[in-house]
Formats: sequence, C-alpha cells, structure tokens
Amino acid sequence: MNNLGFEELGRMILGQDPLPSPLSPALCGELRFLLRLDQEAFRRVLEEQRNPQETFLSFCLMMAGELREQYRLSGISDTVWQDTFSDIAIWSRRYRRETGKTGLAQYGWLCHHLTMELFRLGRLQFQPGGLDQPVELEGKTYPMGSPVLWVHIPGGEPLTPEGCRDSYRQAAEFFRSEHPVFACESWLLSPVLPKLLGADSNILAFQRDYTVFALHPESRQAEERIFGRVLDDPAGYPEDTSLQRAAKAWLLKGEKIPAASGLYCYK
Repeated sequence: MNNLGFEELGRMILGQDPLPSPLSPALCGELRFLLRLDQEAFRRVLEEQRNPQETFLSFCLMMAGELREQYRLSGISDTVWQDTFSDIAIWSRRYRRETGKTGLAQYGWLCHHLTMELFRLGRLQFQPGGLDQPVELEGKTYPMGSPVLWVHIPGGEPLTPEGCRDSYRQAAEFFRSEHPVFACESWLLSPVLPKLLGADSNILAFQRDYTVFALHPESRQAEERIFGRVLDDPAGYPEDTSLQRAAKAWLLKGEKIPAASGLYCYK
C-alpha cells in the first residue's frame, strides 16, 4: 500500500469514520485479479463473504493505497489521487446513514475508480468514453462512439459555477484536449428543474452549459438524490428544503422529474 499502513490509509481517506477489517492477502489478491478480468466473478466472490459490503470497503481502501504509486508513475498528483478516492468516504457515509453499518454497496460504480477509468478534478469527476447514440449539436453531427468526457457530480459540496469552470479547465489540461466535448447523464439536466428552482440556482447554472439530446422519463434518480430514497407514494417524502418542497408538490400532481443527457462543447 505504498508504505502506508492500513489504518493510516483508512484515516487518510475516511477521516474519523469507522474502519473496516483489513482483508487477507489471499482474498485481496483474488479480488484484484478478478477486478479487470471478470466483473461478474468479482461480484460473486464479494457476495460469498460474510459481510460483502465491509469486504468491498476494505478492498477499495487497499486498492487506493496500491494505486497511489501508479498515479505517481503516471504523472498524476497526490491531490488528484486523494480527491478521486474521496468518493469512498462519500459513499461509505451514505451506507452508514442508511444501514448503521460499515461498508460500501456501490460495486459497479467504484470499480471505475479502482481501474483508473475515472478521475476527480476539482468539483467534478471525468470518465473518458464514447457516445452511445448519434447526436446533432450546433450544426455538427457526433456519430455513435464519438469520444467524450463523461461528467459525474459527486455529492457533498455546493455545485458553484466557478467550481465547475475550474474543473472543466483542469479536465482539458489533464486529458490534453484543447476543445473537449463533455457529456453528462443526470437528473441535474432535467428540463423540469427550471420550474422548481430559482433563476439563481447553481443547478440551473450547471444546466446552461449543456444542450440536452435525450430524456430518460423512467429514471427516478432525481427522487433518490433529492430525498435520499425512492418511495411509491411521494406523500411520504420529507419537506426539509425548498427543493424538496417544490419537487414533492410536483410529484403529488402526478408529474415526473426525468433525467436527461446533454453535451457541452468546451471552448
């Protein structure tokens, strides 16, 4: 773990949160081998453990320690390493809030971090990939498979326009692309949100950079993110924030808050 003991590494990433038990070298080696080779087998081995979620948290911490040196060899700063793996703390705290236990449940999502497919640069996360459909934008056609940087928005901090601009700038430098095309699929791009938020909303400022090319009407990501869970009856949702109150009133009318996909051509 790059000369860091398990407890030291855990404190660096999780702060004062409870630490999981470290894995045996044999189990860690098996999971490391399967991580890239066979994600289904990787998940099966996790599920066979006495506590799969705690096992996965421990594995994520151990892999983060091993990848620190790989980051350095690739010319990536310790700041990017620590920011990227701060997602472990974000999701482990959510798991603790929901279950009262120590662990992680986001197997598929956090594997992107462990395979160096995703990096957090400032406020936003970026993942190189391709479009899954052709897109027409500003008179230009982007065929299916066109290279884009997929944008993900980690929780825990305000989504300020200044923070986003700095992240896009960092991404252009990090991926050595003068005019990258950013793609995002999120509830934050929902066309319903202007009806629920004030004009000075940070979320609407984020939206304005993107041109929406697809809606996902069956997605309930907005409810999960706004209320922390998805209920069959929206009457049970809390009303602690202005967004929760507006979203709940909208849902109680039988309306939906679809997610959307959009592109942002950085210049």
